[in-house]
Amino acid sequence: MAINIQNAFVATPPIDGGVYFNAPINTPLPKTALETLHEDFKDHGAVGEDGFTHTINRETSTEKMFGGDDWVDTQTSYTETVVLTLLEDGNTNVLRSCFGDANVIEKAATDKHGRQITVYHTAERLPLKRHVVKAVSGEKAKTLVVPVGRITTVEKTAEVHSASTKYNVTITAFKGPAEFKFANSFELRDDGMVDPNTPDPDAQDKTVTLPSGVTGGTFTLSVDGHATAELAFNATAETVQAELRKLTGATTATVTGNAGGPYTIKDITGALTADGSKLTGGAGTTITVNP
Repeated sequence: MAINIQNAFVATPPIDGGVYFNAPINTPLPKTALETLHEDFKDHGAVGEDGFTHTINRETSTEKMFGGDDWVDTQTSYTETVVLTLLEDGNTNVLRSCFGDANVIEKAATDKHGRQITVYHTAERLPLKRHVVKAVSGEKAKTLVVPVGRITTVEKTAEVHSASTKYNVTITAFKGPAEFKFANSFELRDDGMVDPNTPDPDAQDKTVTLPSGVTGGTFTLSVDGHATAELAFNATAETVQAELRKLTGATTATVTGNAGGPYTIKDITGALTADGSKLTGGAGTTITVNP
């Protein structure tokens, strides 16, 4: 096989700087490297210059047979950890991850004092969460997902005049649920090489139908929980398309149909939902999205 330098991956932070995120254990996980994370994932800001280290460790033991030759090898353990350094000592997401959500109390600034934070240091074990770590290499993207993991070690660095205070953390990954093949972790990758002539097989056509008889109000469409601006009840397909294309997962969407719908929407890779609670004059406010 010929050498191909395009297969190299030199990790750098994503353009928005978000590298490490975590969320409660039942939060929906990403399905692609490029999609926007669910809003429950909390950004922990800047990480140390060493990036992150994902370590996979298999330990084996070899049985011997009569005569001393090897008979069979058995795997005795399998572990995965992610190690990184969190730099933002004043970031409450960092503090909550290192000391526990309930142990960090924040009060907003007033005309008498600045933002106040109280951090209780206890021996209570940190909770299981879902963890996501992101990196890019030019147009390439790589997202490491830990469906079930726990921060198992936290090392706070010295409070000195010559360096900022940091938190060196280790995340231990445990066996995940069946929907993710019981994996301790999985990687989502995108090489950034778009082929405009090849349709996305995962992008199903959607039909969006407003309630019958609607005479006013507005509605919104959302892709993976991220909503468009308010759309008029009689918005044209062109207007709906323009708003959808502002959302991750719908940047190449096409919309056809009459003003006010039904709308046929193609090339959306995320989950499409609709909110018609502000519509008026019709048989209801529930917008139908099929399939």
